[in-house]
Amino acid sequence: MKIYTAKAYAKINLALNIKGILEDGYHEIDTVILPINLHDTLEISIFPNTVKESFITCDAFDFNESKNNICQNAIQALREKCGFKEHFRIHIYKRIPVAGGLAGGSADAAALLKAINRILKLGLSLDELAEIGAKLGSDVPFCIYNQAARCYNKGEKMQFIDSKFRNYVLIVKPGSGLKTENVYKKCDEFEHKNCDIDELIEGLENDDRDKILKNMHNDLYAASNALLPEIGELIGYFKSLGFTYSQMTGSGSCIYILNDTSRPLYKVMKELTAKGYSCELTKII
Repeated sequence: MKIYTAKAYAKINLALNIKGILEDGYHEIDTVILPINLHDTLEISIFPNTVKESFITCDAFDFNESKNNICQNAIQALREKCGFKEHFRIHIYKRIPVAGGLAGGSADAAALLKAINRILKLGLSLDELAEIGAKLGSDVPFCIYNQAARCYNKGEKMQFIDSKFRNYVLIVKPGSGLKTENVYKKCDEFEHKNCDIDELIEGLENDDRDKILKNMHNDLYAASNALLPEIGELIGYFKSLGFTYSQMTGSGSCIYILNDTSRPLYKVMKELTAKGYSCELTKII
């Protein structure tokens, strides 16, 4: 069988404001998301016609059934849209930490939608793929486009940003992950202190570091830190080292540090890896 490959890119939230509760019970958010070069790799093969089911495997021990399901759901949603008969053998090589707030599962689903669209020559546009992706998860549309964006409502609606901001990124995962639903349940116990998203976007478009730093903020941090205090301990440690651009991404548990050069980040990564932390050094794309 011919093997096709696809890359699934992670993201970080530079800002995340909680605006309220929507009619369907989900939280309304306003967030600025940047794509990073950290990615999973998918290997995709088309089964012979005698095989009537798609199979998904992964090399990560903590890759759970829910992550598998979003990829299965992506295939089914695309099948319902386009009516193809093919089934697939898919293997995912994980680099994006699971349960870290980096949209790993959504990135895999988005990459799979785009890959099958390309492999089968279905002819769907990115907008059409994003419309399908929105039914799978709120981060999937962002991962379809993989461009800096302001995302709002549940996160599935977006406004693209012409960001000039480029930095190296160190991703650090504490000992445990966090379930998104648990963080959102907890976050209502805390006051939400929204940052100025418009000013942040202006900072990104002009590479104004003062405006960017001023408006780096995550309304989910207090809830995530209450569930996993190690998050706050790590951020405090990074800031004590002089890394002011340090924050939790999404609902956690991953933390990132931004820096102009990679060498100081590599030094921190080496130290933390020796202590057993999962770290990835990458960059904004």
